[in-house]
Amino acid sequence: MPKQPRIKRGHIIITAIIVSIILYLAGVMTGLNANKVVEQQVEVDIDELKAVLDDSALDLKNIQLQQFFIDNFPETDRCALIDIYSEHLYDQISSYWQVLPQRLEAYDKHSRKSDDYVALKREYIRLSLRFWLTTMTSYNKCGDKDLIGILYFYTPGCDGCVRQGEAFDEFQLSLQQEKDIIIFPIDATFPDDTVTMLTTFYGITEYPATVLHGDVVQGEIVTAQQLLQRYD
Repeated sequence: MPKQPRIKRGHIIITAIIVSIILYLAGVMTGLNANKVVEQQVEVDIDELKAVLDDSALDLKNIQLQQFFIDNFPETDRCALIDIYSEHLYDQISSYWQVLPQRLEAYDKHSRKSDDYVALKREYIRLSLRFWLTTMTSYNKCGDKDLIGILYFYTPGCDGCVRQGEAFDEFQLSLQQEKDIIIFPIDATFPDDTVTMLTTFYGITEYPATVLHGDVVQGEIVTAQQLLQRYD
């Protein structure tokens, strides 16, 4: 039998290392390209929405006036007015949902943020907080248990925050036929006085942090199963 040539072990190891490096770099480049595509699409969508940003600011002023009416209406009529107000807020915030990335915490962690994106995000955060307060009022004072608003604080560098967002997605899918569930993701590092006030009020120092109708869970992930046990 002819003698088989011996393959040196060192050559195998070197070849394996080279292949591993090539595969790793290919994965990195694929991820970078995917992030770049998402960034470009977001910027295009933001450009389309810039034309109506001034109108959105005017709408927010109208919302303040509507809130004044709600606060001063007779209590017997207040819940009916809150329902109408909630529908208006939903229409307003839907425009932002169509433009902003589906998972803000993931986008903020991996992508470059333009000035237009930051401006849009500021308006979105303020509108989200106003809508969240309205859902709280509807839930606590009007007994509307089918409208669930969850306030969720994240930071761009938080690994667990992305997993928390995925748990919220699972929770929403589980009850989408039964309840209206709205998650309000708020960047806790965003320079806004209201954001700072809320994180201070709730004593939030760890992330992800979730506010569940007054109860605060921070530094850990609230699973979809835990949310179902609470709200189903």
